[in-house]
Amino acid sequence: MFEKAARETATQVMGLLTDPSTTRDKSAGWDLEGNPFNEMGFPAWAPLTLDRGLAGIAVMFHSSASEDPARLHHAHRYLTEMVQECKGRKQTMGGLYFGVGALAFATSVAHRTTGGYRGALDSLDEKVRTEAGVMMGLSTPGAPAHYMGEYDVISGLTGLGRHLLARGDDSLPVLRQVLTHLVGLTRPVSHAGRSVPGLWVEGPPVLDAGPLPQYEHGHLNLGMAHGIVGPLALLSTAWAAGVRVPGQEAAIEEIASLLVRWRAEDEQGYYWPIAVSLDDWAAGTLLHPKRQRPGWCYGTPGVTRALQLAGLALDRPEWCDVARESLLSLLAIPYEEWGVVDSGLCHGWAGHLVTLQTLNAEMKDERVAAAIDDIAGIIVSGYSEEHAFGFRAPVKLGLGNGGVDGVADYPGLLTGAAGIALALESYAHPMADRSWQASLLLV
Repeated sequence: MFEKAARETATQVMGLLTDPSTTRDKSAGWDLEGNPFNEMGFPAWAPLTLDRGLAGIAVMFHSSASEDPARLHHAHRYLTEMVQECKGRKQTMGGLYFGVGALAFATSVAHRTTGGYRGALDSLDEKVRTEAGVMMGLSTPGAPAHYMGEYDVISGLTGLGRHLLARGDDSLPVLRQVLTHLVGLTRPVSHAGRSVPGLWVEGPPVLDAGPLPQYEHGHLNLGMAHGIVGPLALLSTAWAAGVRVPGQEAAIEEIASLLVRWRAEDEQGYYWPIAVSLDDWAAGTLLHPKRQRPGWCYGTPGVTRALQLAGLALDRPEWCDVARESLLSLLAIPYEEWGVVDSGLCHGWAGHLVTLQTLNAEMKDERVAAAIDDIAGIIVSGYSEEHAFGFRAPVKLGLGNGGVDGVADYPGLLTGAAGIALALESYAHPMADRSWQASLLLV
């Protein structure tokens, strides 16, 4: 219904991102008055990232190059800039979205598109394998994770594991180690006098929230970006690809069962909370359930896709049924009540668009198809030539009544214009290559 408008909007956005220097200079943080930082204190322009930098924009141009070969030139400029940024810097661990992992993923997309970049990719893959090995050594056996980034999609083992899965035979030995490590994390550990899953995380589920009393003893994170949903997606995708390790099937069963168990319900239907606290776990029920804004990162869209992947991998139709039922419950709520305030991939409309498209490739439900069209229309209507990259994100610095409202111009993949453009391209060309969505663990 909106395919032509989506294609045109994506082209307009990409036209605003062709020059790396201009993109950097126009990136602006939460107040747009010279403050280069976003609402969590992170820089609005972070060149060595998939989220807010060069790598994600290179992914956008390479992934859409079949529509315009000139985009290959722009993509190469971004990759070249990132290589220059990396020179002389000490390698630090950043998972799939930061540093070497981000450059490796962007280069793998470039290789898939062009057949080139072979030597660079081989070198980067070796660095990713090394990083995965170091990261596995950070966990404390028999204890919860110290922080979400130990195993999550964004900066942890799950994201790196998805890259290794895509890279073939040379990376399989390390990938199997990663899968084995994740399997081990599904086994119970003792924490604060309770037996909890090894996927339990110390601290709160919100990075910028400060101390939260209800999470004094940590939490079980139910999100795709930072929680147990990402490992479920990876374990299931690897199983379906024939990459299997001892205990993997049981681990998939365990995580899927946790998600089914902790699904909440209110007058509007089913949903997933952000996290389970230790008090919730001890009580066996959510003591203070609260529906949050749904998105790829947290909530129904990301969870339903992981459950669908698990159901397809192990031939468990009941998990696919839970995914369908939960998604349709969300779609029964008017869009204006979802609480979505931006168009990005992470927690905005673009994330809904690509996730629903991926889900409906299997569901083939007319209600989901109608929602996909609706959401594409919402995104297209949000484009403005007055914004640096066509779209602007509302953000808040601080919490509660002390929070300061602002806006931000983000150019990158996860929270910015590049991701929105790719989502619109995927909508306009449903048969196009979606390998870039491996960065979201959707495929």
